[in-house]
Amino acid sequence: MHNNEVLKNGSGSLKVKRKAKGDVKNYEYCIHCKGMFLRTELWRHMKRCSDEHGDSERHGRKRVIGLAALVKSACSSTEDGVLKMLSRMHDDEISDVVRNDFSLLRFAESLYSKHGHDASKHDYIRQKTRQLGRFLQSLQRKSSIQTLEDAIIPSNFMKVIEAVKETAGFDKDNNSYKIPSLALKIGHSLLKVSDIIRCHALMAGNEDLIKSSEAFQKLYQAKWSEYISHCAPSTISDLKYNKPDSLPLTEDIQKLHKHLDKRAELANAELKKEATVQNYSSLANTTLTKIVLFNRRCMGEVSKMKLRNFLERDHSNTHEGMGLSEYEQKLCNYFERVELKEKRGRKVAVLLTPEMSTALKLMIAKRKECGVPDENQYLFAVPHCLTYY
Repeated sequence: MHNNEVLKNGSGSLKVKRKAKGDVKNYEYCIHCKGMFLRTELWRHMKRCSDEHGDSERHGRKRVIGLAALVKSACSSTEDGVLKMLSRMHDDEISDVVRNDFSLLRFAESLYSKHGHDASKHDYIRQKTRQLGRFLQSLQRKSSIQTLEDAIIPSNFMKVIEAVKETAGFDKDNNSYKIPSLALKIGHSLLKVSDIIRCHALMAGNEDLIKSSEAFQKLYQAKWSEYISHCAPSTISDLKYNKPDSLPLTEDIQKLHKHLDKRAELANAELKKEATVQNYSSLANTTLTKIVLFNRRCMGEVSKMKLRNFLERDHSNTHEGMGLSEYEQKLCNYFERVELKEKRGRKVAVLLTPEMSTALKLMIAKRKECGVPDENQYLFAVPHCLTYY
């Protein structure tokens, strides 16, 4: 495209929909008609663009800029699913770094191939990509290295070490990191990037790049622990020492449960009276909190509960032959049981009281009225999104 060449080379005239004075960096593409508009005006144009499909998702100002930036970035060869996922990334200097580094986009694509089918992992992929983006930004600021492909050149290894330390907040005096886990995560991601670069180099028959990536991996295995990894775990363990354990008082727990019961009763009544996003959100958040507290489960496990998990919950009654007392049988018949898969793949049970089940049934009945897309597979679905609370 002509405009892409002008932006890339820094010379020539842009073909824009409406001529205006200003820096070329202030223009972005409309993702529908491919016309160029000022960043501040683009969102207004996209709301009424004649080339927009009728079923297209509506986007806010920041979301529009993110989508437009992806159209003109180096990721033109990246698959659509990855582009859509990355377009939801916060639009800032780090996202600019991500969008304009080929190897970083291949890294995001690799993670998407593995986890992209699960929408709940998209935030994780964006987070991992931004971590490398922060590292590359630091590397660009401290040296002449501009890409991850240049970073894995063996002669640049010490510059990479310094950039990782700066990104993770290394303190020379105390020999510790401000964010020790970040140093470890960047190391793992860089090793993955070097492997991606090596695979592409093998397919392209680029002997120099193959040697560079293999040499980086050897240096990583030999020296990374010495320069980075050895003090990161010790920093993490040191932070745990002398850390007081805060135990809640029985009275506080009772007050919390009473407050949640009142909130749930009010939210139930409000949603029955009027199906609005606010009322739906209030009931969803209150019910989610009650289930997490009652079951003592991880927040993520419950919030990611699929709609089908609840609809296929266990309704079976206990049998006398199970050897349960009369009281135990009454308890089993009182609760409903939903089986979930935890992050390690094991099956875990979540118990629901009749009040919780009633609230969840009401949420399901009001999903469409409150704007929850049919494609959203989560029980605690966010209206007008494909994510969960």
